Amino acid sequence: MVFLAGEAGAGKTSVAREFVRRYAAKARFLVGICDGGATPRALGPLVDVADRLGLAGELEAPEVRQASLFPRVHTALGRVPTVLLLEDMHWADQASLDLVRYLGRRVGDLPLLVLVTFRDDEVAATHPLAGVMGDLATAAGVLRMQLPLLTEGAVSELARGAGRAIDVVALHRSTDGNPFFVTEVLAAGSETLPRTVRDAVVARATRLSPAARKVLDTASVVGATAEIGLLLASADEGPAALDECVARGVLLGHGSSVAFRHDLARQAIVDGVHRPRARPCIGACWPA
Repeated sequence: MVFLAGEAGAGKTSVAREFVRRYAAKARFLVGICDGGATPRALGPLVDVADRLGLAGELEAPEVRQASLFPRVHTALGRVPTVLLLEDMHWADQASLDLVRYLGRRVGDLPLLVLVTFRDDEVAATHPLAGVMGDLATAAGVLRMQLPLLTEGAVSELARGAGRAIDVVALHRSTDGNPFFVTEVLAAGSETLPRTVRDAVVARATRLSPAARKVLDTASVVGATAEIGLLLASADEGPAALDECVARGVLLGHGSSVAFRHDLARQAIVDGVHRPRARPCIGACWPA
């Protein structure tokens, strides 16, 4: 079992699927996905693969008992060499996390590789997935891998491949080497913020509470870095709202200040701030 960590857009799915492509002839490939809705699907990743495991009928029962279901999943996965890709487990329901914990303790005796992808910038120490990984930290056959972002040299190579004459240093600085941001900017072929990037950032921001979203909007107007006291005073919100932004990974804590992970993300948020809301903040931050 490999926990593959990386921020949103780091390329976790691409890496996992490239690995599968290279070894597709040697193993069965199954994909289960966690969705980012307000209410996670119960055992959603297992539902996605239940037909191929011959377990669809059990999941349709009025009452699903983990004590009997999980051993059957274990047996079904071990019948033939299998790669099971579990996507976006930071959004998983508790039953799916229980299944990962169960398999992680028993994966060593099966011809099975479980790839678990998750956004580490959304998994704080109190997140349920962090508890699962902690429980499996000493389990045989369980690893955690961190997917690095692109170097400036890699961004330069992508730009050459795309045939784009662009300031690579500036692009790397604004994206911090996030592959999704880099490739979308190159595909757009201009210095303007691509709509795909804007939509992805805004979608993540919509999962915040109203108070946290207010803090995020205010931070985008303040600038790339915001002093915490000034930010909370300008947003007229308490520390809990800021803590939520940091826990969700949309802002990074740096001692007495916070910052956006990428300048493109800040641009995406500030573009959505209505001018009547932005002006009072600007006036509070930089008095005439």
